[in-house]
Amino acid sequence: MLGKKLRTDEMDYLQRHDPSLHQQAMSLSMERQAYEDALQHSRSKADANYYNTFKLMQIAGQLKHGGSEELLMRANAIRDAHREFVGSSKYASLG
Repeated sequence: MLGKKLRTDEMDYLQRHDPSLHQQAMSLSMERQAYEDALQHSRSKADANYYNTFKLMQIAGQLKHGGSEELLMRANAIRDAHREFVGSSKYASLG
């Protein structure tokens, strides 16, 4: 729920005991990885922050059509990935 990356053993547990939750975790993991990749290609801090706002607004727009735990997990994953990126040397080197 907090958007943190799951370890391999945690993913294996989900696969064995809750296949639908495992599928949801895989989907979130792929979305987070795509977001992290996009952040790595940011040309400035403003670009990175804009993309963060864009992704969160996109998720918020979907909440209007009915809230769900999955959307909350997606938002948390984006926030967590952004927080990690902002603390990185890559972000510090951006203009």
